[in-house]
Parts: sequence; structure tokens; C-alpha cells
Amino acid sequence: MNNNEGKIIDAISKAYSDPEIKKDSEFSQSLFDYAKKISDGDDYRLVCVKLSRKINSYLMANEFKSPQTLTDLNAIVGKEVANYRGASSVSMWGSNLF
Repeated sequence: MNNNEGKIIDAISKAYSDPEIKKDSEFSQSLFDYAKKISDGDDYRLVCVKLSRKINSYLMANEFKSPQTLTDLNAIVGKEVANYRGASSVSMWGSNLF
């Protein structure tokens, strides 16, 4: 497990343990499932893309109110998603340059 994966799992764990998050059992289960996917060796960057969508859905359903643990997780995941999408687009567009 690399350092980024460890940070993401740690942030997921903190959000999962938050009493406010635990009120939403479906979202809590999703956090658990995403942490397990990373632990099981799935590409953490792709998991972050899916997790980002789930967090955004949670935020919209809760009128953009969230505990600090989720805000922190969203910041970490957002950076990974931006890096992943940036790298994907560079490789995709770069291959068409020549």
C-alpha cells in the first residue's frame, strides 16, 4: 500500500466513525466498501472517482452540510481525482499528438 492509499483509507475511517455519518447507513456502508476495495488492491485513483461521486450525492442530499471528517475526506479524494483525470487526459491527448 502506498502513502496515498494509506491517507485515503485513514480519512475514510475517520468519516466512517463520525456519528453524523453513521446516521446514514447506506452512505456509511459505501465508505466501508470503498475502503475495502482499496485494501483489496483495486486502483485507488479509480475508487476515488467513484467515492467522489458518492460524496457529492451525500452533500446534495444534505444541503451541502457535512461533518469536518467528510470535508477532509472530500479534499483528499478531490486531489486524487484531479490528478487521475489530468494524467488520463494527458496520456489520451498526448498519444494523438504524433
